[in-house]
Amino acid sequence: NPIDVVKTRLQTQVPAADGSLAGPAHVARALLTAEGPRGFLKGITARVVYQAPGAAVCWVAYEYCKHLLALPLFGNTFLDDDEDSDQ
Repeated sequence: NPIDVVKTRLQTQVPAADGSLAGPAHVARALLTAEGPRGFLKGITARVVYQAPGAAVCWVAYEYCKHLLALPLFGNTFLDDDEDSDQ
């Protein structure tokens, strides 16, 4: 996430000689100038590798629960009205 890159740069910056720190706009501008648009995507691979398994587990659990709730044991309790009219 580009905002995370700017946030990390803000958190890890070293104060200037006069003790001032750069703001988010200055950091983003400097990043764009120094590294180009691809600079905002630094670390995207690590984030995807970290987030993808959790998203996959969540999606599989959701689909499994949807399947369980559609079983005859529950009747039409969890079905939408649109699905009731089709049967």
